[in-house]
Amino acid sequence: MSFQGRPTNLEFVLNQEDAAVALSPGGRVGVHTAHQAIKYGDALFLNPYSQRADKSLESSLYPAFFLGYAVGGTLTGMDAFADSGLIGTQVSAAGEQVLIQTRGICYAQNDTTGTILAGQPIGPGRTTAGRVIGDLNYSVATNNPAIAIKAGASALVKSVNVFASIVAGAPSTATAANLDAAALSGTTANGAYAIYAFRVATNGTSVTSAKSADATTQNGIVWPTASTTLITYGFVLIHPTGTGDFVGGTTALDDATVVPNAVYYNIIRSRGNLGVALETVTGTAGAALKILLI
Repeated sequence: MSFQGRPTNLEFVLNQEDAAVALSPGGRVGVHTAHQAIKYGDALFLNPYSQRADKSLESSLYPAFFLGYAVGGTLTGMDAFADSGLIGTQVSAAGEQVLIQTRGICYAQNDTTGTILAGQPIGPGRTTAGRVIGDLNYSVATNNPAIAIKAGASALVKSVNVFASIVAGAPSTATAANLDAAALSGTTANGAYAIYAFRVATNGTSVTSAKSADATTQNGIVWPTASTTLITYGFVLIHPTGTGDFVGGTTALDDATVVPNAVYYNIIRSRGNLGVALETVTGTAGAALKILLI
């Protein structure tokens, strides 16, 4: 059968343009607890160590743990809204409830002054956490790195598996098996919680790490300074409960005196995009953008 009209990525336009298609917002909405203050239209992921809705400039977190877009919360009386005029309005504080649309049509926050085309796949923004952009230039591992302690009594982490990845939207060089992560740097005080994130460059060998600030609770951990250009492929959660502090790069991750309680997390792409733009927008950063979540 011949196709008619311009090509499109919109799932409800099967083989031709249809001016009668309704583009009214609405769809499936769920309730989560906010990890930090959330605004209407924020793109959110499920924080793996707190199991709360979160946002970040760490682009690897979105294709791995994406949830959807904020459409309401405690500060809206737990009513969900489809109103582009609410873009950027706070809907919940940390620890409060947030309503997240996971399917259907809703509004996101634009992170660029450039043009986003109708039908263009959407990715995480790189300027303001929670905003989106009309490209897929994120960086993420595409199969399981399987991070673990390098060996018994070691202060290092390794990725057991060879893993492929994409960086800034393009395929990068696969890592070697048993690649040592960069040394953990920074001290976690006894009784405190912190994470150490592990990253690798497009060459598959240059590794770096980053530590969060210490927190008094696991839910209080704030992700370390984010990277929009490196592949963040995993992290380790540290909570020393023995004697003394955990000293990154010195204390063994299985130390029986400090007792780091190390828990290892992998970050692996599980979806390709954060939705599809339903309109062509050339506008201001922070403006409303209508999104289709498939």
